[in-house]
Amino acid sequence: MYINVEDLMRAFAAGDIETVRDGLSQYIEVLTSSFDAQKGKEAFYHGFVLGLTATLTGDYRIRSNRESGFGRYDIAAFPRKAGERGMVIECKQAESEDALETKAQEALEQIKDRDYDAEFRAQGIEGVLHYGISFCGKHVHVEMM
Repeated sequence: MYINVEDLMRAFAAGDIETVRDGLSQYIEVLTSSFDAQKGKEAFYHGFVLGLTATLTGDYRIRSNRESGFGRYDIAAFPRKAGERGMVIECKQAESEDALETKAQEALEQIKDRDYDAEFRAQGIEGVLHYGISFCGKHVHVEMM
């Protein structure tokens, strides 16, 4: 049985990495076409994850491709409620399935190295979940820090 979108996105917000990995893999496999997921289409994956993340707008302010720190994150979710954690999601496209884990780790390093948490700190948000997500065709790998 497939996870519903609301449960998948609650898993993102809760840092439930196993549910995120399983659910995102299911959605990519079922909802995307091999034409959508061609090499060189990182923007497609970004848009796909952004669309899923938009379901959180009741609890988060969702932002895409905004500057923070020393770079520009792919997606950020700023909690509307004080004391809740925020999220930064960085998407990468891998050249092969073998490179998925490396690319997801690279995304996490980018979040840290470019200090994408700067905007969160400026807003008084202390806890931020970092997601590095890599894609290769219909295959996906998710890492969290």
